[in-house]
Amino acid sequence: MRRKGDMIEGFDIICISTSNWDKPWGSRQQIMSRLSSENRVLFVEYQSSLLHLLKYPYLINDFLCPRLKVINKNLFVYRPWLNLPFGYYSKFINRLNQYILLFQIKKLLKKLHFNDSVFWTYEPTAVYLLRKLMPRLSVYHCIDFYSDEKNNPLWRATIKGLENRLSKQVNIIFASSQKIFADKKELNENTFLVPSAADSRFLEGIDKVDISNEIKTTSKPLIGIVGTVDHRVDLTLLEKIAEFNRNWSLVIAGDIKSRAFNNILKSNKNIYKLGYKDRLYLHSLLEAMDVCLIPYRIDEFTKAISSVKLYEYLSVGKPVVSTDLPEVKLFSDKGLIKIAKNYTEFIQAIDEVIKNDSPELKKRRIEFAKANTWENRINQISSIIKNFL
Repeated sequence: MRRKGDMIEGFDIICISTSNWDKPWGSRQQIMSRLSSENRVLFVEYQSSLLHLLKYPYLINDFLCPRLKVINKNLFVYRPWLNLPFGYYSKFINRLNQYILLFQIKKLLKKLHFNDSVFWTYEPTAVYLLRKLMPRLSVYHCIDFYSDEKNNPLWRATIKGLENRLSKQVNIIFASSQKIFADKKELNENTFLVPSAADSRFLEGIDKVDISNEIKTTSKPLIGIVGTVDHRVDLTLLEKIAEFNRNWSLVIAGDIKSRAFNNILKSNKNIYKLGYKDRLYLHSLLEAMDVCLIPYRIDEFTKAISSVKLYEYLSVGKPVVSTDLPEVKLFSDKGLIKIAKNYTEFIQAIDEVIKNDSPELKKRRIEFAKANTWENRINQISSIIKNFL
């Protein structure tokens, strides 16, 4: 195992993800794709259950793909078998699911000749996997406050109990937000703050993609939202924005996981649903936007979010308006974005940044993004890991 240079090198990394590889593309893929340049990575995708497929039928196509995909010579993506439902409501079922996954992982480690591995989990309940795999080094990279995702006492108790045990047993915790950092620091002194970051490819100017057909029916100004529309998004806010000015075009690039949103879509012809877009397309789409939004509701779950999309917006120099989330206040203090505390302020802020944006402000946003790339985060992470070897 080599450790020269800034990035760690020569590791076999077992990554237990809370998402699939292809989408949504976020911090998990950003970090693991970069680490795979100098390390071997087994990226284990999210364990779906049959109930999950019934709720989101379009995901069935994912399970027609090969179980093990080779992304490059060092990066392997594995799609696990369907697991038992209600694993986040029962510690017993969760344990069974982890043992089923353990069986699959052990076969893969033997097939891929992974030895003396690093266990790197985004999954908050993976304490049994950690115990059985006995890795050289263990990392819990916490990017969400999972126990607060649903307002269900059983959900919260199950996840919080297993996550606390995991947090105490791993060697290192990387926390993406101040709220997560404060919570995990009480459980493990080896907790480090590693926020989201900007994709350097956006900053370097990747090849343009023709998006004219997608936005040909829209009118300026274009107000952009990137990401999944789900329980985090304030749908009432989106509706009020669309109703305030019918000449504004609200363009959403991401999967829709909210039935209520479809009703809003029907009654607001100036909302445009583009669906999920890959990275190349997304860059060109953001370039066309006049202002970008972070329209999250304020609750205990969203208070812990370090938004990847915020860095994506800034990397192309776009003005941003956000709800009053704790993690975006730093950006507001630096004059990089606008924060709104209510619906009226939000709409006023959109109108203001559309009218008053400037080349100087755009340059400041891009410069901030350049100083906060995923490469910077990898160097920070690597420096911490080296101290534990």
